[in-house]
Amino acid sequence: MKLLAQLKHTAAVTAAGLLLSAPAHAQVTTVKPEDGSKHFAAVSKHLELGGLFFTYIDIDGDFSKLASMLDRIVDLARKEQPAIPEGLKVSKVAEELGLNCVKAIGMSSRRLGDDLYHNRALIYMPEGPKGLMKLFGGKPAPYQVASLAPADAGMAAQVELNPGTLMETIEAVIKSTGDDSTLAQFKAGLSFPVPGAGMSIGEFIGKLNTRVMTVARIDSGKKLSIPGAPIEIPGIQLMIAFDDIDFLMQPLLGMLGETDAAEIEKGEGFTIIRPRAALPGELSYFRPALYHDAKSKRIILTTHIDMAKNAGTGDTLAGSEAFKKAMAGLPAEGNGLTYATPQFIKSLMNFYRDALKASTGSAGSPEILEEVSNILFEFLPEGKSAIAGTYANVPEGMLFASNMAENHKHTLVQAAVLPAAFLAGVTAGFSRTMESARTELEERAERPRVEEREKNAPEASGKAVKNNLQQIAFAAQTYFIDNPKAKSVTYETLVKEELIFDLDAVAGESYKGLTLKRGGGEVSVKTEDGESISLKYQATTD
Repeated sequence: MKLLAQLKHTAAVTAAGLLLSAPAHAQVTTVKPEDGSKHFAAVSKHLELGGLFFTYIDIDGDFSKLASMLDRIVDLARKEQPAIPEGLKVSKVAEELGLNCVKAIGMSSRRLGDDLYHNRALIYMPEGPKGLMKLFGGKPAPYQVASLAPADAGMAAQVELNPGTLMETIEAVIKSTGDDSTLAQFKAGLSFPVPGAGMSIGEFIGKLNTRVMTVARIDSGKKLSIPGAPIEIPGIQLMIAFDDIDFLMQPLLGMLGETDAAEIEKGEGFTIIRPRAALPGELSYFRPALYHDAKSKRIILTTHIDMAKNAGTGDTLAGSEAFKKAMAGLPAEGNGLTYATPQFIKSLMNFYRDALKASTGSAGSPEILEEVSNILFEFLPEGKSAIAGTYANVPEGMLFASNMAENHKHTLVQAAVLPAAFLAGVTAGFSRTMESARTELEERAERPRVEEREKNAPEASGKAVKNNLQQIAFAAQTYFIDNPKAKSVTYETLVKEELIFDLDAVAGESYKGLTLKRGGGEVSVKTEDGESISLKYQATTD
């Protein structure tokens, strides 16, 4: 267990080095305003000082400096490659992507209980989000997923997506390069109609701005066997809801109405689309369906139709004591939310653990893999309470707040240690396994290739020979254009005049002695099997 002990020691040292704290009774010393960051006060008012972790990073102007350096490199490259557009400036691209709008980042963590921490982080954008930073919603609003999910949901999440903003950003980036032809092609592509939708691709994408809500619950004690898989999967009921994009239903119904694969059920205020055939074996537990609620303009993809039909009715997650406790101290409004119970997390962790054991056990991997897996799970604590995290677009930027079983110290340590542990396991454990597996896979892969080559060898060689004859014919046309008085030309002359390279035989054929005429005709060679391969060529006109 030396590796585990060493990594634990590394984690402890790393965490200690990251702490920026002082004894409670000590006086906090601050620098003069002119010597510090002008954004510190604005960022720190969203954070908590004096907890387990606090960090602040001023990156105002850093992206601009980096972009300026890259612009100089591009200018140097342009001297060697004139094809690089004159208007291409990394600084302009960075500006349109919204990278320069981030001025600072702050993070803090404090203890919330025996197994919980309250974490905050702010991406500071005083001038508002730009470019890609506008992808994740606009103004914060009350969370919807808690009213949609049942009270016994093991997981619930919502996020806002604005793909229309992505198209605007792409167009702005192209404009910043000054490449008018690429911009015209981009706009032309967006102008193509979407079949059955009555709108262009650009209009279609512009209407896809949506709120995505995911809800899941574990069917306790339910395990499903998958043919060919070494482990069982937990029985899980899942639904994914999309708001404000029900304009998709009409073209979707139009397409599915022409097939026998799906059945369509229409009722008062709802439409259900589901496959006619059930999934094989124990997977029949899942009955995927698409549910459209006309009143709420919501489309729900679900593994169990009852989840969609009952969404937002009866006892919901919003009234659950576990949810209320997990959300304590978190914003009531925002743009994104994630919630999970310890039972749900444990089920997933057990599944991952079983999968890892099955893969390493069947591979005959060394003991180090088991040790690495222990490290991975030790750095991913399950906790004893429900957890929740939110993000909201605030006037100063994007504010993240969470009540989790981990704090920001753990986040940074995981970023440093887990990749190293994972790579160590991969290097040590799979080197032997992959060697034997590679041999077997190569043998399996090679068999059909050999059979395919043997099957297609005559046809492939014939095409290659005909291609060679076509090259000779093209070379002859060039010769006749350069030599207006010539009536014919031999293959040897074409090679001598460097109009064509001396071609190698593909199937035992020989091109020597071939003569082509200005007036056109046919040229032919024979393979070693006696097959004659011919090519007709056109007359050459001056």
